[in-house]
Amino acid sequence: MKNINKIIFPLFIFLVFLFLVIYDDLFIDNAIIREKAIITDIFYYLVHIGLLISGAHLLNVFLRIFFWDTIITKAIKGKVPRLLIHFFSLLIYLFTILIIINQIFGKSLTAIWATSGVLALVLGFALRNMILDLFTGLAVNIERPYQIGDWIELNTNNSKPDIAGQVVDINWRATRLRTEEEKIVIIPNSLMNEFVVYNYSSPDDKIRFETVVPIDYSVPIEQAKTILYSGAKKVLTEKGFFTEPEPNIIVSEMNEFGIIYLVRYWINPWRGIYPTNARSVVNNSILDYMYLSGLRPSFPKEEVYYSRQLPKTADFESIDFKKNIIKNVSIFSTLTDEERSELSDKIVQKNFCEGNTVIKMNEEGDSMFVLSEGLLDIRIGPDGTNSKKVGDIYPGNFFGEMSLLTGERRSATITAVKDSIVFEIKKEHVKDIFRKKPEILKDITKLVAERREQNINTLENSDNSSGQENSKTFAQNLLNKINSFFLNA
Repeated sequence: MKNINKIIFPLFIFLVFLFLVIYDDLFIDNAIIREKAIITDIFYYLVHIGLLISGAHLLNVFLRIFFWDTIITKAIKGKVPRLLIHFFSLLIYLFTILIIINQIFGKSLTAIWATSGVLALVLGFALRNMILDLFTGLAVNIERPYQIGDWIELNTNNSKPDIAGQVVDINWRATRLRTEEEKIVIIPNSLMNEFVVYNYSSPDDKIRFETVVPIDYSVPIEQAKTILYSGAKKVLTEKGFFTEPEPNIIVSEMNEFGIIYLVRYWINPWRGIYPTNARSVVNNSILDYMYLSGLRPSFPKEEVYYSRQLPKTADFESIDFKKNIIKNVSIFSTLTDEERSELSDKIVQKNFCEGNTVIKMNEEGDSMFVLSEGLLDIRIGPDGTNSKKVGDIYPGNFFGEMSLLTGERRSATITAVKDSIVFEIKKEHVKDIFRKKPEILKDITKLVAERREQNINTLENSDNSSGQENSKTFAQNLLNKINSFFLNA
């Protein structure tokens, strides 16, 4: 019904002019009008020109409703580009003008073509860029390498930065892009023909991006890959990142920086997360894990030495490195530097190969662990076959604190997904510190209770008010258990 209403008025105008043409004798045979030849000619021209123009307009409306918006739209399963519709409308009006010149004014088209040929040659040179814009725009609308709503990137040349943005308009003259900075960039269609265009919305929204990380030659490749993989995998829970395929680490090249690694990850660009934001998230995570492992990105350098060069990997046995490990454990945040040094001197480094079990559910234990490098898998259940994965442990995370503080059995099975390095903190390591300063236990129980409440809220979506009440009760009960486990032993 809506389409019928659109065609009623153009049809009415056309029928009015058609009536005037058919029954023009009713108007021009009048004696008064016949005496005024000029008025008669004007009436004749207006009626016949109006008939042809209104007919062309009616044809355009008819094609728009019943051809472009119906047949073609269904055939291509999408919206017909406006530029294509406007181009064919222009052809209809040009053809109508030629008919008016030939039939109404009696001018020969041969002479017109001869005259217009020279004019077209002059205009062709003057308007060659505009003409190129028009036909490039038509080619884009027909081939549809990109369309309105797509995010594309234009690879210009080495002297100019690439342009990335969302296509907001394609007309006969130019293509308009909206960039990440909410700027509108207008690019002539003739230039679009010269650029390499990357369409990030086709064939789907899952696109691979990468970030470059240089690491020193002295760091073993597998160790570097494990750290980079852990950092990249950590961010997969962020909005816009895809968990499948998993991040991929490859050795790209070797130069004055060291070994250049490419960290590849998959995101939904712009619609899920901007690529620049995604790269920032990945880089921050990777840098965090590198610092926890005692590594730094390498830089161009020239070394002169007279003895064997020492490895530049992290010194896991150094007191400073172990103090940094203790410092990152939140339940020990109230310890003084002296107490951290005392504890750092006692903790034990342990290495686990991929697939090895760090702790097993329900086994006895009186220690906790801090992951320094690698990636661990958390599972709960009766055995490895029927166990259920509930999370991952990344560098800097700690686990097993309840067994350290109260001697409880392990509540989960922890397995190495990648080759991993952990530091074990045993009861005997902290016993003297707790006995000298029993007030530390109150701070520890408060932190453990808060950590437990966060885990419950995350896993079970529990009510906050009941969580606070349970947290207080849990903290008091935990303090009693710790006192019994340490101070009364």
